[in-house]
Amino acid sequence: MSRHNRLVIKQGSSFFDRKKYHRQEAIGRMANQVQGLKKQGNSIAIVHSGAVVEGKRRFEQMNMSSDNVSPNVLAAMGGAGIAENIWLELMIRRMFSAQMLVTHSELNNPKHLESILTTMESMEKSDVIPLINANDALELEELQKLPEGGDNDNLAAEIAINWGANTLLMCTDVDGFMVDGEVQKQISISDIDSLKNHIYEPSKNGTGSMHSKLQAAAMAASVGIRAVIGNAEADYQQIINNQIGTQVVQ
Repeated sequence: MSRHNRLVIKQGSSFFDRKKYHRQEAIGRMANQVQGLKKQGNSIAIVHSGAVVEGKRRFEQMNMSSDNVSPNVLAAMGGAGIAENIWLELMIRRMFSAQMLVTHSELNNPKHLESILTTMESMEKSDVIPLINANDALELEELQKLPEGGDNDNLAAEIAINWGANTLLMCTDVDGFMVDGEVQKQISISDIDSLKNHIYEPSKNGTGSMHSKLQAAAMAASVGIRAVIGNAEADYQQIINNQIGTQVVQ
């Protein structure tokens, strides 16, 4: 498959799990970077997590417990809120976006996958940024993976591969993959298993572990996509250029 000047940015739950004011500021900084990358001729899709986290926040705002609320209900409540927050910051900067909810079963169904890609290509022609999240309200299997560190990382890789992206940027809350406190600028797919002792578990508020990010990056790199991992607050172009962060290579 030929690769286009397309960039998939993955933002995890921890990026959105902040107090409202600080979260909107962070989304605004992301929007500034998206604007700069678009001006360089990139088509961009944003794959995000955080729906369950946002659903819990809605209950907290009402001083109510969400302990007995099922994750799919929390996801249904929170997904629209995350997309709206991103939409607002992009719109302020005169960029359009639209929410897309997909499931892994749809991506594995050729007819449904064709419909998803047709929609994404139509959005690209209309200069609309897809805001993609797993349809957690329906995909209970994906929600069950959250304690294991799934967090839509593999979804981002699948979107990048099927959309024909040339770059996958996995954003996290650390500066890249670290060994003994040092960021590894580049690691090969074959090295990932031997480095597993340096891979940390998901953080308290995020569900995507470094292991799942490395797996997703490896999936993308194996088909020729530039796959990089870096801090969500860092300069995205520098991460993409491998000046900072970690690149996973074949």
